[in-house]
Amino acid sequence: MSFPVRADILVRCGGMLLCVAVGGCLTPAHLKSEVADIKSQVEDVKSAVQISKSNADAAQDAAQAAEEAAVSAQSTANEALASAKASNACCEGINEKTDRMLKRATPETATTGPVRKTVYYATNRNQGDTSKPKRAYGTNRAQLSYGRCEVSIPSTHVEGQIEEPPWWKFWAQENPSEHVILLHVYPSADKASFFDLLREAFPRSAPKRAAFVFIPGFSVSFEDAAKRTAQMAADLKFDGVPIFFSWPSKDHISVRDYLADETSARASESVVTTFLDDFMTQTNAEQVYLIAHSLGTDVLTQAFMKLVAVNPKMRRRVREVILAAPDIDAEIFKNDVAPVLLGSGNARTPLTLYASSTDKALATSHEAHKAPRAGEIGQGLVLLNGVETIDASNVDTSFLNHSPFDSRAVISDISVLIDTGQRACNRFGLEKIIQGPMGVYCSIRP
Repeated sequence: MSFPVRADILVRCGGMLLCVAVGGCLTPAHLKSEVADIKSQVEDVKSAVQISKSNADAAQDAAQAAEEAAVSAQSTANEALASAKASNACCEGINEKTDRMLKRATPETATTGPVRKTVYYATNRNQGDTSKPKRAYGTNRAQLSYGRCEVSIPSTHVEGQIEEPPWWKFWAQENPSEHVILLHVYPSADKASFFDLLREAFPRSAPKRAAFVFIPGFSVSFEDAAKRTAQMAADLKFDGVPIFFSWPSKDHISVRDYLADETSARASESVVTTFLDDFMTQTNAEQVYLIAHSLGTDVLTQAFMKLVAVNPKMRRRVREVILAAPDIDAEIFKNDVAPVLLGSGNARTPLTLYASSTDKALATSHEAHKAPRAGEIGQGLVLLNGVETIDASNVDTSFLNHSPFDSRAVISDISVLIDTGQRACNRFGLEKIIQGPMGVYCSIRP
């Protein structure tokens, strides 16, 4: 049996009435089926609404989380920006000593070809033909004179080396692209003009107005002293004025020449004292490094002791005394020389000594004088409070093992010493052996 029905049926869905159009005439079974189908659809709608509501809640939560993340990210960005600004300020004000250490990783000659170094000099040698650099000064004693030199250093330069044509290739010519060459020697007219020139050189260097004075040792010609000074200035990346004093060594290796050099060195002590006095009083150098080698250490130490005896305040401007392979009687050095060099109380002068157990020249001097030398490791080992002794026996230092400046390891250690002022036990590359009231003794690692 069938009966007519209304075209739309009200169906309750939750708290709402839905009007559903069905139309036509339906049997009860048909109507029941339609209603069931409609209810199923309604349940689907309810499920979809619930899912949409859940998705909306999730979306809202996600939006809130994103907003919080954005705020956090902005805060982190602000902190990073502030940190970057602080780092930039720190970098802009970085200590110039550290900056020079960083520059050591990029040799200055790497891309620029041969580099010309200007070095300044004082000498008590007799003057020759200064238009020919190799003959500019002789081996005889004369009045104190001054000037400057220009030295060329090749782009292939190896730290610690003075590149020259092999001695056995007597026909070989010096080549600026391969060799360290003394190019020019320019004598000053007098002392006043020299110190005027020297004072002008400081503003072109670092604001701290640093200088080193180098006094070479046995068998070193004027030409070799100039080249050694330029090599050291280049290898140390020294941001200051390099100066050397060339006393009249004979530039030959023999027992007779050694004795002549020893006499000449002793005779030069008063002249060096005069020069150092003039240098300290007539320049505005604030940080002075005194460096000497071999017999030159005896000249330097005697001159410095005389200088500070008259004017003790001068030692305040001396940042370090560096003695390499000192050819001085070890006992005299410990008892009479070192205590005066070091000073006392607050007016202490730091002292670094490079020594070796394989130095053949010092072994010969030991035999000739019948006494250990201060630059020997062994019987004459210098252990003294205030002196830092560095054992360079593990490094190759020329064919006589007598020139520590030929060693890259020694040059690097001196560079760190000058750049940072770090004491021996804190310097990388050194192995601490003794540290205490009796002194400091370290060894260069092989």
